[in-house]
Amino acid sequence: MKIKLLTLLCASVLVFMSCGNNASSTESTDTALVGGGITDQSAIVNTGKSADEAYEMLHVVFEGNPEKEALKRLMSAVMAKYDIVENYENLNRCGSALLSMKKSSAIGVTEMQILKHMYQYGDATQNFPNQAAISAVLLEQNN
Repeated sequence: MKIKLLTLLCASVLVFMSCGNNASSTESTDTALVGGGITDQSAIVNTGKSADEAYEMLHVVFEGNPEKEALKRLMSAVMAKYDIVENYENLNRCGSALLSMKKSSAIGVTEMQILKHMYQYGDATQNFPNQAAISAVLLEQNN
């Protein structure tokens, strides 16, 4: 089980790195999902898309197409817990981390189950991708 946890943590780091800095290499480091929230917004590319558009996308790609309002309430609460600004880019990054954990799940733990676990039991001192990986592993062990 320790190997599986390590694998999921490595996967979350890779997701975080691949979803990370969309800005040019001359700008400072992107810290969007690292604990403590966004400290350097210049490194985040503003796509001009709204958070509502991100929620629509997450509603479509998450397993079971969760109700948009329930998804929005839970994701907003989790993002607030991890001190992440709720905007299109951050919702996309958080959603990507959750999708990656779902795809790594051997028993089909869903994105919403991971979010609920993060909200109820997550450690806010962890960054979002790491806590998503930890929650996914714990949910798998309990099933």
